[in-house]
Amino acid sequence: MYLMTAKKKVIALIAALLVIAILLVVIFVVPKLTGGTDTGDGNPIMEIGTSDYLPNDGDYDDGGSADAQHLITFTSGGITAVGASVSGKTVTVQDEGIFSVSGTNGNAQIIIDAKNKTVRLIFDGLDLSCLTSAPVYIKAAQKVIITLKAETQNRLSDTAATVKDSDGEPSAALFAKSDLTINGTGTLTVAGNSNNAIQSKDKLVIIDSVLKITSVDDGIIGKDSLYAENAAINITSTGDGMRSTNDTDTNAGILALIGGTYTVVSGTDALQAAKHVLITGGVVNLRSGGGSSKTSYTASAKGIKGGVGITVNSGDITVDSADDCIHSNNSLAVYGGKLTLSSGDDGIHADTVIKITAGEIAISKSYEGIETCDLTITGGKLTVTASDDGINIAGGADFSASNRPGSGSFNSTVYRAVISGGEIYINSSGDGFDSNGGTITMSGGLLIVDGPLNSGDGAIDYDGTFTVTGGTVLAVGASGAQSPTSNSVYGFNASIGSAASGILEIKDSSGKVIYAYTTKKQYSSVVFLSPNLTKGTYTIYSNGASKATVTISSYLTSSGGSMPGGNGGKRPR
Repeated sequence: MYLMTAKKKVIALIAALLVIAILLVVIFVVPKLTGGTDTGDGNPIMEIGTSDYLPNDGDYDDGGSADAQHLITFTSGGITAVGASVSGKTVTVQDEGIFSVSGTNGNAQIIIDAKNKTVRLIFDGLDLSCLTSAPVYIKAAQKVIITLKAETQNRLSDTAATVKDSDGEPSAALFAKSDLTINGTGTLTVAGNSNNAIQSKDKLVIIDSVLKITSVDDGIIGKDSLYAENAAINITSTGDGMRSTNDTDTNAGILALIGGTYTVVSGTDALQAAKHVLITGGVVNLRSGGGSSKTSYTASAKGIKGGVGITVNSGDITVDSADDCIHSNNSLAVYGGKLTLSSGDDGIHADTVIKITAGEIAISKSYEGIETCDLTITGGKLTVTASDDGINIAGGADFSASNRPGSGSFNSTVYRAVISGGEIYINSSGDGFDSNGGTITMSGGLLIVDGPLNSGDGAIDYDGTFTVTGGTVLAVGASGAQSPTSNSVYGFNASIGSAASGILEIKDSSGKVIYAYTTKKQYSSVVFLSPNLTKGTYTIYSNGASKATVTISSYLTSSGGSMPGGNGGKRPR
């Protein structure tokens, strides 16, 4: 192979330490429901992973200044190669080694057929197309590492006339039947004009590289795993953007983005993993299915989809999707980051569990904002705008917009919402906070609801129980809001007639403002619970005008014929 300089050794050591850190994050943070084991907060343990599907030391090694052992050069007149065999328009590599590949040819191909061997290709200004097959076809190898030499532009493209075997292969312009790593800081542009752009039938790792992808089907596929770190990837695809498809092998089917920038415009799902999606750091911009303004579609068009779990640790994530922005068929956790979401269906959906501990989530458009069976919020800031329910526990008759593909299923026997911290702001046309058959428990944090104008829905609606032992609740809307079934925080549910949008103030008998909020629309009832309230008389003001006076003599006071707490019965949906 080659000798590394002292600097290279230091870089390799740092990279190794980074790998160890990432492994710890992925093993202990990425969610995988393991079935009933409890963490102590009522939620199943979330875990993932083995190193088999994650990067190793060699994936971070871009070869440094080492000289290639062999040269492969393409020209319009043909191919010259040392250490590989040439037959017509094809060069075949059958031995382990380092190959520098450069030049331009409009109809030629590289085949790697090196069973159980590791091959490195250094792309050094390669522009390669193939009219009838994949320009890079990795038929057999232990691993192939493609290093994009710094400051080089490299291009690969196939055509719609690609000839495939009985297994439908090769199905990408860069197609590998082995582990595939792409590293180095150069640029690779890939046009998948037959099917996909880049595809590995095993593990696919991308480190530091700049990739520009267009595809008539999927952009990038790593069957067992697709791991990208500090990469700059731009994808425009008719099908999915980035996928990991193995839904059978234990701990496979992983899509992980660690740092970097990722822009995906996809016809169907932007990011999709058969098992787990992990995002830690970086900037992620996704647009799927034509975006949230799209009124219909025939295939799943979600922003981020995980078959088992999704974890967001950090990062700046923007999603504009025709379908759900973020969708897990099982569990979903947000531990930080900034999420800006606009959806034609649900903003965030998980069939079983959603846990939010930190971060900033802004759902500017959705049918239902957040939907799951078991919701825990311990921190963070959530702003939700929904044309139906803002937060929905366990669905109901209206759990999905227009019965769109892949929507609205649930998989749990636990139906509850537990709020112990954070700030939640909801602006809904349907129920604001809706729990269908489950419980709502609040011990801290802030919940503000600008509820519906229609009294058939409520700013707060539940079929089980709603217990408040701490935190602040302000819910305004039509006269359908329910009070808590029990609370140890003073509060009231008051009917105030009609009030226009604007400044809502709650003042004590001395005129001191206890709470103030700028409402988004007109309202006729106010539910307010706060640790700042005690027994006494309070006046509700709308835009400076007195609307109602409430005298609190117990933990919860109803005034003006508002709906009392209790099970209350299901409202029409």
